[in-house]
Amino acid sequence: MLLTEKQKALQLSIRKNVQKMLVPRADDIDRSNKFPLDIVKAFIKEGYMKTLAPKEYGGLEWSTLEFCLLVEELSKASGSMGMIWCTSAQACVMEKKFGTEAQKKKYITWLVNGAIANFASSSEPHGGTDMGGIKTTAVRQGDYYILNGDKYYLEPATHADFFHVFAKTEPEKRSRGISCFIVERNFPGVSIGKEAEPVGLRGAGLAELLLRDAKIPAENLLGPLNSGVRIARGGLDQAGAVAGIPLGLSQSALDMALDYSVSRIAFDKPIASFQSLNFTLVDMAIKVEAARSMAYRAAAIADSGQADTKFFEMSSTFANMVSYEVVDRAIEIFGGHAILDMWHPMTRVWRDAHSNYGAGGTTNLRRMVISRALFGDLSPAHPLSPFSVATRS
Repeated sequence: MLLTEKQKALQLSIRKNVQKMLVPRADDIDRSNKFPLDIVKAFIKEGYMKTLAPKEYGGLEWSTLEFCLLVEELSKASGSMGMIWCTSAQACVMEKKFGTEAQKKKYITWLVNGAIANFASSSEPHGGTDMGGIKTTAVRQGDYYILNGDKYYLEPATHADFFHVFAKTEPEKRSRGISCFIVERNFPGVSIGKEAEPVGLRGAGLAELLLRDAKIPAENLLGPLNSGVRIARGGLDQAGAVAGIPLGLSQSALDMALDYSVSRIAFDKPIASFQSLNFTLVDMAIKVEAARSMAYRAAAIADSGQADTKFFEMSSTFANMVSYEVVDRAIEIFGGHAILDMWHPMTRVWRDAHSNYGAGGTTNLRRMVISRALFGDLSPAHPLSPFSVATRS
């Protein structure tokens, strides 16, 4: 998909800001695993946190494609910053799609004015992809819901001002008894637990969210009662249309591998001149461009108002598969120059890509969604399918 001149200018502007503000600090963010609040604030000042917010609440109302360009450029320099922006700037989508007017006015405006948010708090030690397995509960008591449970390593939990928490309001109904709540960091009973020490995406603020008799106003129920899975699915459709993180990581790995293959001399010539390695780099470039084409098309479909879940999941799955393969090939090209150095830029990109692979849902879960769209009731993922384990005698 071709970018317009306006979109190209926007991409160049973002790239310049990333080169100036983020690139010099990317290594430090990775080594320290500290949330880069000063850089986040600098990008907030540039307006990047209000990109998807409607203009009526002070937002910029960028298209999904323009937001994808932003996340791609951030992720080329730092997968962690791409993750921070994907989870926080997209948080307003939840209020836009499912919120009351009061919720939109309060929380989208708060985000526009510099708040940091968590997109979706569903993962727990007992369940994440399987939302029916979550243990967090919400019990109505007068004008409040009392929430109890642990949420497992959310980003950017260390600095988020509010979260979208999924909890069981009718546990006996499993996935049909889940609701979503807007939970502010300073509500009674809400606290931040252990901060993660991840392999990749370091500095994204991953930490536990602890709910101990957390007192949440009833008006902070997002959407209808027991509609949590539908809300999660609607939010993930938007997230699935933005494959900027794996795109940025893939392009970063490809760029480094290309530069290294030209400068690295073996047998008196650049290793890029060896046909087998040369063709490997060509294949990497082809796959990155194919992933980008799908990602931009998915974003354009989202901007048209269509909820093409099948294609969104195809695009996201393919972009992650490509990033996984490209970083693996790139680190093979670097050899010991990267693999023997934990903090080498290529090693960082490799760790980030592997850590991002299951973000927003495992690849096999995405394949199940695609399978249902392709085969309907005949899909092995469908509970009524003759190929489903549930229907076998």
